[in-house]
This record gives sequence, C-alpha cells and structure tokens, in this order.
Amino acid sequence: MPPRVWTEALGPDGNLCVQLNGVPHCSIKPSPIHGRGFYAARAFRKGDYLGTFTGQAVAASDAASHNQGYLMALTRPGGKGAGLIDTSSGSAPYCQFMNSSWHTPLRNNARFNSRGTVVATRTIKPGEEALVSYGSHYWRGHAGALAADQSQ
Repeated sequence: MPPRVWTEALGPDGNLCVQLNGVPHCSIKPSPIHGRGFYAARAFRKGDYLGTFTGQAVAASDAASHNQGYLMALTRPGGKGAGLIDTSSGSAPYCQFMNSSWHTPLRNNARFNSRGTVVATRTIKPGEEALVSYGSHYWRGHAGALAADQSQ
C-alpha cells in the first residue's frame, strides 16, 4: 500500500479542504451538531477509509488534566492493552472533527475500530457530514454538559 500523503488548503469559502494522495477527501467546516465537522469532499462507499484518530499519548494518571471530550482509549500497537490519546492534539487525518449523531435525528455513517481507524458504514455523499458513535461510556460521562447544551 502506498504511503498516505495528506495536504490541506483553505477553500474559497474559508473552510479547510483536505486531500489524500492528491484526491479531495474532506473539508472541515461548521457543523449544526457541534463546533466543526468532518464533511465528505467525495463519495465514500461502505468500507472506505476515512482516516485514523491520532494524538498525544496520555498516561491514565494524567487524564484529568486533558480535555475529556477528546480523550480516546485505543489498543496499543501489538495489541498490548489500551492506551489513551488526546485527539485534540491530533494531526492529519482530521478525525477529531467527527461528531456523533447520538442526540440528533441523524444516523451515524462511519465507525472506528480499537486502533482508531475510521471507515464508512454506508455510502456518504459529497457534502455529507461523517458521524461516528462515541459509545455509551462517553455520553454517561457527559450527561450534565449535554443537558445544559440542549436547554439553550
């Protein structure tokens, strides 16, 4: 498999446009769900690669000092236990901008595995936001923040 080369530039609308190996891949722009979102720049079929969550490794004892909304537990290389990463410090391929459809009428259209690799679970059309499940453990830890957000 050839190496993945990510490039980025600001588009005419001022949003970040990302290419993978010279092919339009996604754009990062405001999301009606939360903050910014990861939007398809081309059609993705079920099983297509969207990206891999990346970030700074975090010791469990240091987790409280990081943004809890961006911490992920991933399997370490070689499958030796789980490790935490802070995806807010991640670089390409921009998966930290993927939102969840959990509290919306929308459906998730992508999933990530224990190593952080994200693939489409159905066709994602150009301009459609890629949405992943954060898991019930995430929402249990953020129930108060979600309730406050919905009351506004």
